[in-house]
Amino acid sequence: MPTKSMLVTLPSFDDTTAYLSVWARKTFEAAKNKSVKILALEGEETIRKNLEVRLQSQTPCFVFFNGHGSRDHIYGHDNEIILDKTNVALLKSAVVYSRSCDSAAVLGVNYTF
Repeated sequence: MPTKSMLVTLPSFDDTTAYLSVWARKTFEAAKNKSVKILALEGEETIRKNLEVRLQSQTPCFVFFNGHGSRDHIYGHDNEIILDKTNVALLKSAVVYSRSCDSAAVLGVNYTF
């Protein structure tokens, strides 16, 4: 049976992202107890290039974003855009949960991949 994996972003460069990251750890600790492989992008690792590489090479079944957002972006470390309309298709085979303001307004729309 293939190993299930979960990708989680944990930027931690201001009070809001630090808070989200601390609480997100509780979620992935519970997932670890269910034998889910955790693919964590932490702190300065939470950048677009790293997200894209992990999504392409690991194909996680669940992606958990934590951080700031806007109507058509999710931000990582130091507010670098890590997800937008140009790379959202990388999520086509995953269930996505995002704790990032407003990001579902555009990115959450059903795309034809």
